[in-house]
Amino acid sequence: MRKVLLPFLCMALTAAGAQTVPDWENPQVFGINKLPYHATLGNPSSQQDNPEITWLDGIWKFHWSKDPDSRPADFYRLEFDVSGWDDIHVPASWQMQGYGTPLYTNYNYPFKRDIPRVTSEPDRSWTVFENRNPVGNYVTFFDVADPKGKNWILEFEGVESAFYVWVNGQKVGYSQNSMSPAEFDISAYLVKGQNRLAVEVYRYCDGSYIEDQDFWRLSGIHRSVKLWERPLVHITDYSISAIPSEDFNSDVTYIEVGITNSGTGKSKRQKLEIDGWALYVPAIMPGDTVKLERTLISLCRKLWSAEKPNLYTATIKLFDSKGRLSESFVQNYGIRRVEVKGEVMYINGQPVKLRGVNRHDHHPRTGHFVDYATLEKDIMLMKQANINMLRTSHYPDRTALYELCDRYGLYVMDEACQESHGYGLRNRVLGERPEWKAALTDRAQSLVLRDRNHASVLIWSLGNEGGRGANMAAMRRAVLAIDTTRLIFSDTDIDQSDLYDDSYLPPARLKSEARKISDKPFFMREYAHMMGNAGGNLKEYWDVILADSSIAGAAVWDWVDQGIAKPVDASPLRYKGHGLELEDGEFWAYGGDFGDMPNDGNFVINGLLAPDRTPHPHYYELKYIYQPLKFALTSDSTIQITGIDAFTGLDEYRYELEFHTGNGTWSGNKEVRPDENGVIRFSCDEASFVTVRAKYADRPFWAPEDWTAAYDQFRLKEPELECINDISSPNPLELVCSGENGYEIRARTGNHTTVATIDSTGSLSLRSYTGDSNFSTVLPLEPYFWKPANDSQIRNDYERSMGMWRNAAAGRRVKSVTLEKVSSDMWTVKTDMTLLESAGLTMTYTIFGNGNVLVGMDYTPAPGGPSLMPKFGVRLRLPDSFTDVDYLGRGPWENYPDRKNSALIKRNRCSVQDLWTDYVYPQDNGNRCDTEELTLEGAGRFSIEAAGTPFNFRVWNCSEEDIEQAGHGFEVPHRNYINVNIDSEIIGVGGNDAWGAKTEPQYMVRADEPKHFQFLIVLH
Repeated sequence: MRKVLLPFLCMALTAAGAQTVPDWENPQVFGINKLPYHATLGNPSSQQDNPEITWLDGIWKFHWSKDPDSRPADFYRLEFDVSGWDDIHVPASWQMQGYGTPLYTNYNYPFKRDIPRVTSEPDRSWTVFENRNPVGNYVTFFDVADPKGKNWILEFEGVESAFYVWVNGQKVGYSQNSMSPAEFDISAYLVKGQNRLAVEVYRYCDGSYIEDQDFWRLSGIHRSVKLWERPLVHITDYSISAIPSEDFNSDVTYIEVGITNSGTGKSKRQKLEIDGWALYVPAIMPGDTVKLERTLISLCRKLWSAEKPNLYTATIKLFDSKGRLSESFVQNYGIRRVEVKGEVMYINGQPVKLRGVNRHDHHPRTGHFVDYATLEKDIMLMKQANINMLRTSHYPDRTALYELCDRYGLYVMDEACQESHGYGLRNRVLGERPEWKAALTDRAQSLVLRDRNHASVLIWSLGNEGGRGANMAAMRRAVLAIDTTRLIFSDTDIDQSDLYDDSYLPPARLKSEARKISDKPFFMREYAHMMGNAGGNLKEYWDVILADSSIAGAAVWDWVDQGIAKPVDASPLRYKGHGLELEDGEFWAYGGDFGDMPNDGNFVINGLLAPDRTPHPHYYELKYIYQPLKFALTSDSTIQITGIDAFTGLDEYRYELEFHTGNGTWSGNKEVRPDENGVIRFSCDEASFVTVRAKYADRPFWAPEDWTAAYDQFRLKEPELECINDISSPNPLELVCSGENGYEIRARTGNHTTVATIDSTGSLSLRSYTGDSNFSTVLPLEPYFWKPANDSQIRNDYERSMGMWRNAAAGRRVKSVTLEKVSSDMWTVKTDMTLLESAGLTMTYTIFGNGNVLVGMDYTPAPGGPSLMPKFGVRLRLPDSFTDVDYLGRGPWENYPDRKNSALIKRNRCSVQDLWTDYVYPQDNGNRCDTEELTLEGAGRFSIEAAGTPFNFRVWNCSEEDIEQAGHGFEVPHRNYINVNIDSEIIGVGGNDAWGAKTEPQYMVRADEPKHFQFLIVLH
């Protein structure tokens, strides 16, 4: 079989017949002189030590031009002097090194939509108006000792978006398809000694119409460049497929190896060895390829799954006609079966739930190049979050990722680089037009041919948010022509998909829609949009998914915030290596921060992790929801364990119980064993609640010491919260003054004095001191019903529909302020007021002789008034000398009513700053639910204790207004006070999507129902 070159068209004429259509605006030109796609040769980790490979990564010479007409067109010539050009690092996106403009847009094309052209005149405000199609010219030099007698292959693992290649002044070829390798045979162009490699990269091309992914639009050589020194007769491709039998007692491994003769004469007979089995290679004519096959039947080998990623290795060796070893490759492979029966997906004969996440290739300093250490960190953090499935949204990733998924154990939906969202979902433009068929088919082939040897790949995806029609059918046929052992997925052409997708459904709709689909499994390729402070109601989602066998699972959107480390002083980006953390004077930038137009702002910030891979609070919630075990308290002394995973038994964990007292302190733990039915029995009469933890009996290599795989907490006794009778004291109170401006009341205990002032607006101020020393001051405590919007709420009408509450407290009308002396040491000041014209609110302050104050709030809704409010509670301020926090409540990470399952009730100590969650886009943050006690310490102590029901609190060094006026973290000022919100109720974060979905109804705060809330203030 002769090598097949990808189709190309030398030139085409416009309708006017006068202009030549460039290759990069012709959809039928996507490869010139490219070698056929093939599998990754050898495990990617072994390629660093492969003597056949010379790595060309490093410093290249570089020139950037704003458009094709401005480029140095003859730069590739040997005599062209590039010594004065800039240095650039390869691989890395060029915008990340100060050339051109990083541009973020979700699905709108960054150039004028005029298919297939990318240089038509756009709006004058757009970035591409002045920089119509920037071009990057790269030059590097490499040495070859003796080019004769070898086949020299130049491999680019990924270049965005189109590029030409010259070697020693001679044109080699052209390629599109940004996320797949492009290889060229450069044997005829090399000379002994120094060689010159020139590459011309175009930011946009017609292929950009099918690379319309929701990410930073960047460009350049963003993956490694390699020079392969191959023998003239060499292995060009191989495939390994290991499938278990129907009864899973044996397996059949099919190995096919392609061998090519790149020499000028007929080859002599050679020998191929596959795991020691010899196959003789017949003589091969010049330019031809032969394929040799081996089938192996084995008994009782271990299967591969994400839970048990058992791998085997195949060693493939080629010996020349004299018996000398020509080359050798070692390839990992796994034995597994994925199939659909009816409407259920099975892996190795068992129904499996895909606990998934979407992941873009993103690094905050190098753009679309992610170094190996960061790549492995991503995979390790996924495993530690109980994620078992990764979708490579929305293109093939670096080859190293798949080896990591094979080894760590992650199911992979491997996605073709195909998205045309700018023309609409299920569009017929890219789905039907015949001139695009070959290019789309090429992308399916490049995906499958490269990655088909990886056990982790269960599903081939034809792309994301693209077309529908004949071209999608052609992509499916192209996949099946190569591989029939996996499932095929399409979200926009369901006829071509083995799974049914309908994404971002709220839990109730997921439940109902899944019931309607009976011919294939239901899978949400994207759900739970993790933008900013999000991740609400994950439990409700998985209650639905686990209850319905036809729902294969779902994949969270998405893994990491795509922020870019940008200097605050607006100086150009420059290469700083692969460090993830921000340096002094930097911030996380998003769309629009580079003057990029059009842009979709911070919509690119929607991950479980910050750009530096610091987990957000919703990462921990996902870990809890995705955990492989579920626990239920079935009586006062028994816990039932249920396993979620298909291939891991309950006996493969060790279990611990922790008992906690009523004040949240730990009171010991012990190892326990469940019985044969998964029931744990225990006895601890003194405990208020119990925490159960499960840890792997044999700790996996990716887990830190003492890592917990699954846990839960159960309350055994209701909390004994303070009541009025318990907090009174015998010290008499003094009325300092009274009148139209309110009341001032003094309490003395020894030499300690507390003064409580309730003014005419119903606000409470407290001053506490010992002798002549001012101890602490509470600035006005007052009712407050507003909270800043989070990202989802900014886009779901929250600010309009609930905006009346922003100033409802400030606009309150006080009807009366009355003082009642309950006893000499207990006085009550009651303020009756009206909110929003006719809603009623009564603030009641009960001052005790010891200086404690019981705060009560009673709310009466207005007939016909608003049905919802953001929160119900108060706001107060303390001096910023209060720096430390001790609380009994859910923690340690931030939690909200619809995202609190992962946060245990316990005693937590931290700084005020630790309570702040540093979202890239400032928004409401830092809430802690189910709090029974809160103490702030510094210049004294100030405590709040629950009186009747637990409360929520948020503590910041800034105001709500500061948060709402800031677009980046560094723009939030650090005030000289501590802002404290104490609330009986607060709206959940929501997060089903971030373009209109509201918080689920059960996590809303009703404004059309009466409310009562009280808590105790203690000044120490």
